[in-house]
Amino acid sequence: MRFSKSFISYEKRGLADSEERAKFRRIIKHITEGTVRSVYVSDVLMDCLDEELKGFEVNITFTDDESIRAINKEHREIDKSTDVLSFPINDFVNGEGEILKSNLNERFNRLLLGDIVISIPTMRRQAEEYGHGIERECAFLLCHGLLHLFGYDHMNEKDEKLMFECTEDILEEAGYPRR
Repeated sequence: MRFSKSFISYEKRGLADSEERAKFRRIIKHITEGTVRSVYVSDVLMDCLDEELKGFEVNITFTDDESIRAINKEHREIDKSTDVLSFPINDFVNGEGEILKSNLNERFNRLLLGDIVISIPTMRRQAEEYGHGIERECAFLLCHGLLHLFGYDHMNEKDEKLMFECTEDILEEAGYPRR
């Protein structure tokens, strides 16, 4: 099964030029496909195949620090900007869980996963800070967000270790290794 559909939007003009937008689309395709192929979501994938679903849907919004701060404050009561936010629709835990009919796009027979919001300015700063390209940072943030949609989290040390191992494995396989 392929990922199927990623709806990509840019909240404000000037966040990314056409070359960057094309680059982000390629990264999104590689990372979404890589995540679906990974063992970390294989239980959900198998359930989707059993239900004869044709794939997944996710909404990805690129924004700026001011907007992500407002979203973070509204939904998490944290009044600061961040790099990525995820809003899962399903109640998965570590890539496992029940598929509910209410979470399906019945018209296209796909499982709705939720929304990911990424701050482009923070992504750029972190890429520079960590000494790698914006491609690697975008891939990391997207993969991190997708894993949240599949029920991975980092609320304690054990879960954080698992989530970051999953992220690095998927990124390595997709061609975005840590340098």
